[in-house]
Amino acid sequence: SAVASAAPDPQGNVAAPDDTFRSLMVFSADVQHALDSRDSHLRRIFHQWAAPSDDRDRGIDSMSPKEFISLLRRAQVIDTRLTVVMAKRALYATQCEESMEGLPDDVLQMTYLDFRECLARCAHTRANGRKPATLVQIVTPNTTVSPLHKCVEKFCQRIINAHSK
Repeated sequence: SAVASAAPDPQGNVAAPDDTFRSLMVFSADVQHALDSRDSHLRRIFHQWAAPSDDRDRGIDSMSPKEFISLLRRAQVIDTRLTVVMAKRALYATQCEESMEGLPDDVLQMTYLDFRECLARCAHTRANGRKPATLVQIVTPNTTVSPLHKCVEKFCQRIINAHSK
């Protein structure tokens, strides 16, 4: 079953275990620019892939893990650097869940903001593996960690290009 990864604080806020990633994403002007400059394309793609839901009557679309994985497959970004399991972990992290193994795909749904965050998480994972996200390029012997905004730019552009054909 799903296990919340953090308990609420006295104000009722739940902190994700990876606040560092979310902070980098939210507070980096470069990361926000990488997403915002592609926003109209990403929204179109999100709405194209999001299945109708009960919330659609209220103008809210949502995307299931199955739809998200199909979108990534279409863009040919699922490979040894970003497996289906890794992409689902990124999706769970956007929902502050450690694991949702064994639950049907329709239990977990992404809003457009979740989708943006999940794309950023997938972009980082595909470029850098398990290394911590960073805003600057880190070069050490035999290892390079690409900055988050560069990963997001490249990954999102690949998604957009695959869905423009």
